Amino acid sequence: MYKAVQLLRRNAGLSRADFKAAWASPLSSPPPSGLLRHVHNSPLDAASPIENAAKAGYDGVDEYWFEDRADAESYFATSLLQGGWLASKRGLLDASEVEVIAGPSRKIIEPKSSDCLAAGIKLMILARRRADFTRQQFQDYWTATHIPLAFGGPHTRERLLSLELCLATDEPIPATGAALFDGASAMFFESAAALQAEFDGEYYRTVLAADEPRFSDGTNSRALMVEETTLYVC
Repeated sequence: MYKAVQLLRRNAGLSRADFKAAWASPLSSPPPSGLLRHVHNSPLDAASPIENAAKAGYDGVDEYWFEDRADAESYFATSLLQGGWLASKRGLLDASEVEVIAGPSRKIIEPKSSDCLAAGIKLMILARRRADFTRQQFQDYWTATHIPLAFGGPHTRERLLSLELCLATDEPIPATGAALFDGASAMFFESAAALQAEFDGEYYRTVLAADEPRFSDGTNSRALMVEETTLYVC
C-alpha cells in the first residue's frame, strides 16, 4: 500500500470554517482510477500532546491511499496538471505548490471496525529526523525501537485503536513539492480521555518523551489533533 499525506494552508482571505466547507465538499465525480481512499482531516483547537512536537500550523491534512507509487503519480498528475479535483481547489490554498509526504504505508494496528474509529479521536504526527540521522536510520529507529517501546505502556494497547505510518521516500511525487518531514503517523485513541491519560501518564513522560530526541528533531516535528471526513472510498 502506498500513501500520500498532503499538508494544506488556506488562502488568507478565507476563514478556517469557509476553507473546510469548500475543500472538504464531497467529490462531484469519480476520481481518476488508482485512488483507493481519500480522507480530509480538519485540525481541532487542541494543543499537541507530544512533548517534542509543537502544534502544527496547517489548516488541514489530506490522506490518500493507493495500491502503489505508480497509481499515486498518475492520480496527482491528472488531478493537478489536467484540470482535475486538486487543480480546481488550488485557489483555496496560500501557495501554488502542493506539499506532500509520500511513501509506503505501514499499518501497525488495524482497526477492528470503522464504527470504533468513529467514536474515537485522531492524532497525527509529522515527524522530522535528527540532523545526524539518515532518513533510513530515522525510519528504522521509529519502527523497530520507538513504536515497540510505546506499546510497553501499561494501558497503551487498550487505548489505541489504530496506528498507521507513512514512511517518506527521498523522491517526491511529480507535480508536487516534498514536505520537510520524514514520515507521518495517524492514530486513533478510543476517546479524548484515553488520549489524555496516555500522554499525561508517567510512562510517556519518563520513557517515551525521553526517547523522542534520540531519533527525531523536536524543533521541527509537528503534531495535531484532527477531525476526519471521508471524501472518497473505492
